[in-house]
Amino acid sequence: MITFRGNNYFLSLRDLRLNEIEGDILHVGGFNLLDNLREDICKIFKLGKNRGMLTSLDPNWDPKGWCKRRINELKKVLKVTDIFFPDYEEGKAITKLKEPKEIIKKLLDFGATIVALKCGKNGSYVNFRGKIYHVKSLSIKPRFTTGAGDAFDAGFLKKFLEKGNSLEACKFANKIAARYILKGFKGLMS
Repeated sequence: MITFRGNNYFLSLRDLRLNEIEGDILHVGGFNLLDNLREDICKIFKLGKNRGMLTSLDPNWDPKGWCKRRINELKKVLKVTDIFFPDYEEGKAITKLKEPKEIIKKLLDFGATIVALKCGKNGSYVNFRGKIYHVKSLSIKPRFTTGAGDAFDAGFLKKFLEKGNSLEACKFANKIAARYILKGFKGLMS
């Protein structure tokens, strides 16, 4: 999880050993915090897809603002992204839309195969078999919110690998995020 850019700002393609990338899913979080690597994410995702991997992306809020250039960069990457994990504010900024189901439709038009839109206490939305579903959040009193979106992403990807079902993955991801919000990272490990 990246919350402070530090040296991540300088991370670039030359820092990676592309021949060592393997697995079932290639996930990139903090897209907007990876200034020097961001333009190469498309290349990295294409490599992963050529190796039979699913690609997933969490954009992170753009601290420099969602300018047209940044949105165009993201659109290129979405064309090779299987699962996209924006939160509501990110989805709204990217699409210029407010209604969650419309945001998902627009992001699907940009190229993502699956969009799981994280809406905090309002749950999440996901597309499954041509429809968009709302998955309600669990009623809890939050304690740790920083990193909840990352916990959601991890839960979603785990269940999606098991079931291949985005709706079930979204339900599971909501539970994982809720547990994280209640107990923090150590709570996920118990």
